[in-house]
Amino acid sequence: MINSVHEIFFDLHGRLRSGWRFAAFLFSFFALSLPAQVLVFSLVGQQRTMLLVVVSSTISSVISIGLGWICGKIFDGVPPKALGISPTKGWLKDLWFGILFGFLTLLGAVLISLTLGGLRLDMRQSFDLQALGAVAIFFGIFFVAALSEEVLFRGYIFQTFCRSNLTWFGILSSSVLFASAHNMNPNASWLSFLNTFVAGVWLCAAYLKTRNLWFPLGIHVAWNWFQGSFFGINVSGLDEFSASSVFIVAEKGIDWVVGGSYGLEGGIACTLSLIISIFAIYFLPFPKADEELLRLSTKESVFSE
Repeated sequence: MINSVHEIFFDLHGRLRSGWRFAAFLFSFFALSLPAQVLVFSLVGQQRTMLLVVVSSTISSVISIGLGWICGKIFDGVPPKALGISPTKGWLKDLWFGILFGFLTLLGAVLISLTLGGLRLDMRQSFDLQALGAVAIFFGIFFVAALSEEVLFRGYIFQTFCRSNLTWFGILSSSVLFASAHNMNPNASWLSFLNTFVAGVWLCAAYLKTRNLWFPLGIHVAWNWFQGSFFGINVSGLDEFSASSVFIVAEKGIDWVVGGSYGLEGGIACTLSLIISIFAIYFLPFPKADEELLRLSTKESVFSE
């Protein structure tokens, strides 16, 4: 009986099993994050959306990174660099390639929307230096917001399953959490939930390609920034980031194709582009994972369940 109970919690090597590690991280994250977020919300206020995003995302990032390092050391026996957010060899190249890859995937969704969904974009007539400055500021906001989501959803809670040879379970569970976190956004729908879930799979595939978070971070930033600040399309239901965009939406087109007021993530143009991009990540010979990070993120090099 004692042995049976012990096996529920610990593996043959005496390490806490991945499901419990996952639960311990999430419990600790919410215990630390929720009080801080409530305080930020009360001090900043709901109307100051951009400041709220920056402060809230910064707090979430710090907590996720700190807990990822601590849990990785205590439960998995790996150093902080295993989380994949340290400036290791090739990190900047992976980040820039991610930005390019994210833009091309977003462009694919836009082109499908233009040709099949009735979307029409017009160049903004009054685009000046002030608008250009706003676009640059939005890049910083999107970067911080994307960082908070990557270190949480593609960070420890996904990686600890990878080290337990449960990669597919990690992909599915982290992507469900990722989609659920966006389900309260304005104009969310079942299709936006599905697309955000697929986007979670897409970003997990990007992590597995390089075993660092820089590649998926670049993809994530580029998708949001080009969608809102360049093409003028709502980002996951939010319209604040398209106020100074290079293009404006002249015709929204067919909602189930283009996404309606939610943005591209609410339509099948996004679904198609994401699926194509997932296969591209899988089959392209580049980028490649750093050998040390690959060793630290696989079952054989760390421990087995």
